[in-house]
Amino acid sequence: MKKRDLFILIHSLTPAEKKFFKEYVRADNQGNNYMRLFDAIAEQPHYDDNALKEKFRGEKLINNFHVMKAYLYDLILEALRHMDIHQNSITHFRRLMDEAQLLFEKNLFDLAIGQLEKARDICNQMELPLQKSETILLQLRILNRQDLVYAGKYFTEVCYPELSDLILSLQQMIDIKHLHKKISYVANTNGRFRSADDENAVNKLMEHELVTQPEKLKSFDTIFAYYSIKAYYYWLKNDIVNAFDFEEKKWLLYKNFPMRIKENIKDAATMLYNLIHISYSNYWNEKAHHYLKILQNLPASTKEERFYVRNKFVRAQLVQLRSAPSTQHKKLSHLITDIIKEFQSISNNIEPIEKLRTLYEMIVVLMIYGRFADALNFIQQFTGEKSAEELRPIHYPYIKIFNLICHFELHNYEYLLNIINNTEYALKKSHKLFQIEQMFIRSFRKLVHLPKRQHAEQVMELRSQLDAIAKDQYEKIGLGFIDQVMWFDKYRQ
Repeated sequence: MKKRDLFILIHSLTPAEKKFFKEYVRADNQGNNYMRLFDAIAEQPHYDDNALKEKFRGEKLINNFHVMKAYLYDLILEALRHMDIHQNSITHFRRLMDEAQLLFEKNLFDLAIGQLEKARDICNQMELPLQKSETILLQLRILNRQDLVYAGKYFTEVCYPELSDLILSLQQMIDIKHLHKKISYVANTNGRFRSADDENAVNKLMEHELVTQPEKLKSFDTIFAYYSIKAYYYWLKNDIVNAFDFEEKKWLLYKNFPMRIKENIKDAATMLYNLIHISYSNYWNEKAHHYLKILQNLPASTKEERFYVRNKFVRAQLVQLRSAPSTQHKKLSHLITDIIKEFQSISNNIEPIEKLRTLYEMIVVLMIYGRFADALNFIQQFTGEKSAEELRPIHYPYIKIFNLICHFELHNYEYLLNIINNTEYALKKSHKLFQIEQMFIRSFRKLVHLPKRQHAEQVMELRSQLDAIAKDQYEKIGLGFIDQVMWFDKYRQ
């Protein structure tokens, strides 16, 4: 264990985890010295080994200080494991089932059934059909050992109907999650429909009976998946009002099951971010502020969850800045620096795909606020990430166009032509060279050779051409993404 490891672990704990640890140490009579060392390190703003030794000079614990710290480190991890068992319903369910099995093997049938009933309560609260089937089958084995006649009656009147419902529910879950996987792939690949083929393929998926007849859905998971499918579908069609409606239904469904939020903090944070994103984009500021406050106060318990929620909050703030009127840009510009610092403090602790999403939002905001040098720095970070094209195929073509715009605005004309050629090659290779992208590349080739006084005229000519082809609904989607950075507005003025 390195010197700072214990300090890092203690400072990563939530107030709830610290409280649980102290109670755990007291309950197990682990000794007061560990608590004193814990509190001393918790009070330090940065780790200072010498200050700790000075604080405990002359005391017995200083004689084995390294061993003491190592033991405290292990003790904290042990307490966190117990806290997880205490809080995590699936873990709790598994423990109850293990206990029921043990009691059954000892022929303590009534006690075993008591544990099974507790396990079944968790299944009912969390809507866990697969786990519930385990409780039914084990209870049937217990009754079979106790009373064959009653066991047969229990199977006929309880097991068979419940298991039949569970099997139907599980089959629905498999089918609708398969549909969800297909439509989410299209959404994560394109963001919006960019061709009739994509739209027709998704429309065919939407004809499935579980989508057209949602009243047949029986469980939380299948209803949630249905709402997700509908939200994706309307998002792909650029129908923001209906997309928001189904995103909000997802959140309200979760809200009715508080344990779901507690055990799926990442899902909850993603839903809230989506609601905030749509709200700010449509200037529904009251709704956006409402969900932003909920996101900020989500009860993340693990280090991974805390970083995930913090990143979603960063993205929500970026969307807020993006939707602010241009008259407020000068006033709000200093907030971008604070957001950049927050992102840099967490970027090494978030998943690559989340990092890329935040980088994209950062680039858009920086370009809107005219900070092209900073935007270019983040573009280089985005394209430098491993598998950027594979993980974020939605954003990849627009990042390439934004790269051209930033270099142009920074007057990097001497090597802009090479960048244009590389952009064309990359988009063609990834099958993302649509009409909008082709038109940008042709226009930038002209801009490179024009004197500065003719730039505005050429940019506005490009805009006229883009407006003409944007009559095609699929090309209009691509232009919408590029318009996020409000580049043309600068030249209109």
